[in-house]
Amino acid sequence: VAGYSKEGMPSTGHTCAVTTAAGLRCWGANGAHQLGAVTPGSLASSPVNAMPSLLGHIRDVAIGDSRTCVIHDTEALCWGNNDSGALGNGTTESSETPVSFATAHPILDIEASQTATCAIVASSAPQLDTAVCAGSQQYGMLGNGLISTEAAQLTPQPILKADNFPLTGIVALAHSGEHGCAIVENRELYCFGHNHVGQLVLGSENSELEIAYATPSPFY
Repeated sequence: VAGYSKEGMPSTGHTCAVTTAAGLRCWGANGAHQLGAVTPGSLASSPVNAMPSLLGHIRDVAIGDSRTCVIHDTEALCWGNNDSGALGNGTTESSETPVSFATAHPILDIEASQTATCAIVASSAPQLDTAVCAGSQQYGMLGNGLISTEAAQLTPQPILKADNFPLTGIVALAHSGEHGCAIVENRELYCFGHNHVGQLVLGSENSELEIAYATPSPFY
């Protein structure tokens, strides 16, 4: 699309794209002020300028369920619906203004799904880059070793290996809502979360497909 450099994967209700001027334009539903413009609850059938105060500094965008996240310079900012704690700011209160997806290190990439937000975090060297997630833990889909149908993870926590040390060397990340996957620098693929239809590619038999893997399992 002319004038745009990146588009976030569309959610069920809205879409956003980064402009060539490092701004953000969004359109669609706005029930939780996820468009970052116009009156909450109204619709935008054509692109509107989202969060004009961020113009010139937006590098990437990710779209969740009535939630929008951007990389602003090297920081992750999110706004909109926060029922699952996926804004990552320590609360479940929705926000009409950008809040920090609280991490102490620069953000390299950000992904959002219906239930979670995850980001690749820079370290002192690429082989040490990690990823953090916040949001629902119902099926272990944050990869932090925990499964809970009640308690959400309200601040970003590292994706962990089975030995409880952070998964490192992460170069790519994706999240579907109930499971996530990460590619590390040696090209191994690690997945975590719900496996009810075998989406973690573990070769499980049908009787085992209801297992939720709370820490990443490698797929070669």
